[in-house]
Amino acid sequence: MLDHDQREDTKRLGRLVDKIQFTMMTTISHEDGSLRSRPMTLQKTEFDGDFWFFASKSSPVAADIQQDGNMNLAFADPASSRYVSVVGHGEVMDSRQKAAELWNPALLAWFPRGLDDPELTLLKVHVTRADFWETPSSKVAHLIGFTKAMLTGRRPDLGGHHHVEGAPI
Repeated sequence: MLDHDQREDTKRLGRLVDKIQFTMMTTISHEDGSLRSRPMTLQKTEFDGDFWFFASKSSPVAADIQQDGNMNLAFADPASSRYVSVVGHGEVMDSRQKAAELWNPALLAWFPRGLDDPELTLLKVHVTRADFWETPSSKVAHLIGFTKAMLTGRRPDLGGHHHVEGAPI
């Protein structure tokens, strides 16, 4: 059972990334152990500690995750001054039920046979840790913060950094 703080952290993380469509997914390369990043489209679902993505079974990202599921997801929304870095464990899943739940017609560009495409698979990322930064979003607030910092010699207060860890995040 999640305690109140964990539920609130989970809800907050879900709200922070809700309107961010793309993330940079970094995995450990199955070929040489180097870090490898690529843009991925986050599938919209109520966040419960897991993020979902569609991928091709034969893709390098699927191979990376099958060998080592440790990964990072980096979300950025400069217009709203929200930045999120998520550490998690990924797995490749073949769940027709979950795929049908997440499916949208735009995915036909990558999977022309739809849900029956033999290359279609899901990537499930279970979040274990998250860091996020929220800053005042207005340019006026930024300008005031920088001006104040220049006058006082102190670093500008551009919002807070938050760290959450534990189940489900």
